[in-house]
Amino acid sequence: MEKTYNKYITKHRSKQATECGVRGWGDEMNAYPQTLSVTIKKRDHLLEEISEAIRNTPRSELRDWGMRIPTTMSTVTVRRGKNFGGLLKSLGKAFINEGAGIVGSIHDGQVKEHIAQRGKAAHDSLLYAGETARNTFCQMSIAIKDDPSKYAPKLAAGMLGFLGASGGIDGDGGVPDLDFLGGIGAHRSVFTHSIIAGIVIETMLVSLSDLTKTVYNNLPEQHDQLWDRLVVGNEEILMALSQGMSAGIAYHLGVDATIDGDGIYRDLPISIPQDAHQIIISANAVAEGGNSFGWKKGKRFRS
Repeated sequence: MEKTYNKYITKHRSKQATECGVRGWGDEMNAYPQTLSVTIKKRDHLLEEISEAIRNTPRSELRDWGMRIPTTMSTVTVRRGKNFGGLLKSLGKAFINEGAGIVGSIHDGQVKEHIAQRGKAAHDSLLYAGETARNTFCQMSIAIKDDPSKYAPKLAAGMLGFLGASGGIDGDGGVPDLDFLGGIGAHRSVFTHSIIAGIVIETMLVSLSDLTKTVYNNLPEQHDQLWDRLVVGNEEILMALSQGMSAGIAYHLGVDATIDGDGIYRDLPISIPQDAHQIIISANAVAEGGNSFGWKKGKRFRS
């Protein structure tokens, strides 16, 4: 199967590069360095502007904004819970169907045929996944080349979200390892090494979007264009950032569940076996990853 897949990828790689117009991405991405980096000076300037806007915003409006945060967190939690429930339901059906198929093949004396059939199905699924990934890559490439000012920032936001939340390819650091702030004894806290971290991050992003809209009219007349971008079309940028961060958290948890699989949760209310710790963190990795790709698509950033 692996040889077939590698052959498939090799066969289509040059065609993909030609069809999607991969060459030339660099110039378009480099045209927007100002949107991808924030210097210390600019950071301080942004903080001054948002602070002034907050001071000039009526307290009643700020109070209303604060009252919306718990509702936002509740909405995010419910949606993610439904996504996770949908995953468990799908997996349960798959296991039941496979189990029934195996039992039936044993009863009919066709175990070898059943295994061969399932192997072919897995092979076809792998090729389909490769084709789907190629088509997605093509669409992304074409979109960026046609309108780089619209799509390049979203791609960059997703990449930055992933790298920042995961801690990098080695999965060290990032959002889950913020528990180190409580000392080495607090590492692998259930609050940072689970979907709870994703819920908090997404709630913060939605609330930031909401706050920007609330105080926007009270910004200095000459203000940074970042605030304009956050208000006009901010949903797509924040969605990309949120999805990137979800993917990053999922990746980090996946590394902790496999390569770094000897760790345990430090703050569970009961003592459980090592394998149970790995099952829990694996389930959270899958749940967070599923949220990134969106099992149920819908708007996140509403205010």
